[in-house]
Amino acid sequence: MSECKYKSFDDLPEVKGFDWKAARMYHEDVDMLCMLLTEYNKNINDYASQLERYCSAFPDEAAVKDFLIRIHSVKGTSAWVGAVHISDTARRIESYAKKRQFDTVQKELPSFIDEYRRLGRL
Repeated sequence: MSECKYKSFDDLPEVKGFDWKAARMYHEDVDMLCMLLTEYNKNINDYASQLERYCSAFPDEAAVKDFLIRIHSVKGTSAWVGAVHISDTARRIESYAKKRQFDTVQKELPSFIDEYRRLGRL
C-alpha cells in the first residue's frame, strides 16, 4: 500500500477490528493513516513471534522486560491505526505482566496473538 487509494476517511471500507473514527483522532490525513497501516501490517508477525518467545521465557527478568516493551509498543501503535480492541487487550495483558501475573498472561496471549495476526491478513 505505497500509495493510498482512498481520498478521505469516508472512503475507507468497514473492516472488522478497525475503528476509523478512533484512528482519525490521531490523523487528519488519510494518506498518513494508509502509510502507517502498511508499516503496522509489516510488523505484526515479527512482533507476535517476539511476544510469544518472551512469554515462554517468563519469569526470566530480561524476557519480562522485553515483553513489556513490545506489548506496550503494540498497544500504542494499534491505537494509532484504529485497532482499538487489540490496543485495549494489549493494555490488559501489559497490566497483568507488570503485576507478574504470568499465568494470566500465558492464558490470554494465544487468543490475543491470533486476533493480532488476523489483522495483518486484511
